[in-house]
Amino acid sequence: MTKRTLNVVELRYVLTFYLAQHGRTTVGNLVEALDYYNFAVQGRASKSVSDALRWEAALGRVRSLLA
Repeated sequence: MTKRTLNVVELRYVLTFYLAQHGRTTVGNLVEALDYYNFAVQGRASKSVSDALRWEAALGRVRSLLA
């Protein structure tokens, strides 16, 4: 099956939805979940996920448990 490459906005929505459904997790687990659901991102996956989560955290939709 071909992976669907998510743009930045789509990635933010997918990650936010995943977290709302499954609760807290790590960036590594989110990268694995993207792969499991046949999604891909441009560049290094962990950095793309981290950047997307940072944007969502600034908007108050997700929060880091380390902060």
